[in-house]
Amino acid sequence: MAVTLVIASGCSSPTDGVVVSTPRAETVPRGPLESLGLGSMSDRDRFDAEQRELQRCMAESGFVYEPLPYVEQVPARSPDPDHGFGYSIQLPMDPVTVEAPDPNAERLERLDPKARSAYLLALQGDQTVVAEMADDQGCYGRAFASTRPPRAARALIGELQDEAQRRFFASPEWLEFEREQSGCWRAAGFEGDPATLAFQRYNALIGQYGDDVPPGELTEMQDYERDAAAASVSCDSKAQPGLIDAQFAIEQAIIDEHPELFELLDQTPGTAKP
Repeated sequence: MAVTLVIASGCSSPTDGVVVSTPRAETVPRGPLESLGLGSMSDRDRFDAEQRELQRCMAESGFVYEPLPYVEQVPARSPDPDHGFGYSIQLPMDPVTVEAPDPNAERLERLDPKARSAYLLALQGDQTVVAEMADDQGCYGRAFASTRPPRAARALIGELQDEAQRRFFASPEWLEFEREQSGCWRAAGFEGDPATLAFQRYNALIGQYGDDVPPGELTEMQDYERDAAAASVSCDSKAQPGLIDAQFAIEQAIIDEHPELFELLDQTPGTAKP
């Protein structure tokens, strides 16, 4: 179990015609480093501000861009003792997944090939060049940067997050959790991460039979996967309550070691206008 902080926004392709909600991690507090990188703006306010900046940027390039609607994100599905991990057992459709039409798709389709290419170049930047940072990807990059700290500050925050992760996974709190978790897995009959073992077993079965897995072996696989999911849920629930606190304490200590970060944050960022 890795303690990760993930913030996702509704995403779309300029050609697929829909804005689709994407899975996000279960809601957890933002740590000190993530808070410096994102500030106090809510996900929705940030998304809306970026869409307005996209509209302005595209207008400066001579194109019409209509801001996309915000789509509330769907919580990532957790392992389920009834449905496993979704390997050998079909997961039920998530009833709260939503889609919204992309108001720019029809307009883009009406453009001739040359104008369409110019539109996408302005929107996304040159996709044949690997961008150093998201800022470098056309109007998307400009909109992204408009709601975040200066580029140099974000680069340093990224380096400090990597260091925080290294320290966290070497911390006594994490090592004790791993010890307890491994013992819990063994008590449930698994010599390792149940999700990984179930995935490996399923892959081996598909590698041997393809789509024609004998019914008896498929039933055994599904029973194994359900047991693995039950063990995963049970053992992860035993996570030490202090893990998040330990992670945040490490991040704060690293921030305290780098006062130059605040000098970078004090530089004028590109802020999207309301």
